[in-house]
Amino acid sequence: AIENKADLIIVEKFGEREQLGDGLSDDIMNAMAEGIPVLVAVPAGVVDKWTEFTGGLGDLLPSRIENLNQWWAKDNLYEELIRPIPDVPIKRVVVGINWILIEGPDGCGLSHTPAKGTGGCRAVRQASKLATMSLKELAQLVHSWNPFETALGMAAINAFYNRYDLDGEQVNGLDLIGKAEGPVTVVGAFKNVERKFKNARIVELNPTENQYPQFAAATLLLSSEAAVITASSLVNKSLPALLRSCEQNKAALVGPGTPLAPALHAYGIDILSGLIVDDIDAVTTVIGSGGSVQDIKPHCRYLTLEN
Repeated sequence: AIENKADLIIVEKFGEREQLGDGLSDDIMNAMAEGIPVLVAVPAGVVDKWTEFTGGLGDLLPSRIENLNQWWAKDNLYEELIRPIPDVPIKRVVVGINWILIEGPDGCGLSHTPAKGTGGCRAVRQASKLATMSLKELAQLVHSWNPFETALGMAAINAFYNRYDLDGEQVNGLDLIGKAEGPVTVVGAFKNVERKFKNARIVELNPTENQYPQFAAATLLLSSEAAVITASSLVNKSLPALLRSCEQNKAALVGPGTPLAPALHAYGIDILSGLIVDDIDAVTTVIGSGGSVQDIKPHCRYLTLEN
């Protein structure tokens, strides 16, 4: 693990042999000397021996999942989403001017098509081969810095998680934020959001009057009671940074492109609200005809997962 520069080494415990300077004691110190994070379970009764062994280096963490979640990099969420996706064939890929659809074996995924002319957005190099790629191969495109390929990757991820048989609350995630008394920062355009939250602070790519520019998002989130973030933030890669700024707030990820993946709760997203496609052929026709999200919704149902 040390030779391969592991991201993290976990030692099951600081046991009797390690307390005597044997066992894995040398390995623990060597890993620390190489700058590799080492997580060691230390029995409460031998904390003094552990402190003597390490010379007071490192931090003593209470055994709580919240501590792990705060330490774990938010950027890892993409790999977390991809990892369980199997290498299975897909059924179809549809790219419209507004939306991308990928149909997998058990679900259908949507993602917003990046606007033509978006910085870094280019044609997909393997466009003619998309339909022959596996669901996992397509999902791995989310790591691309070409927004078009990233959007294809997110649609594939959603095709895995947003299954036809998924159970959850059939409500709009915005309604679960509740009647927040303090400010609510809304990243992205949501119809009539000002009517839902009396203290809405809206952040937009091209802000109009009474809206904020994107670079203001981090500062606004720090002083918010709640946050509503568009699922498009997954495609433009801004979501990890936004989550780092709203760790103490109730946060909702909302939009047709939201992956309904419970693992995202550990990244600080309390509410995941997306769409489950009910009539695939109808949605395919809408997307291929350049339809908007309002045209898609009659053929889908809201589904929300709350932590």
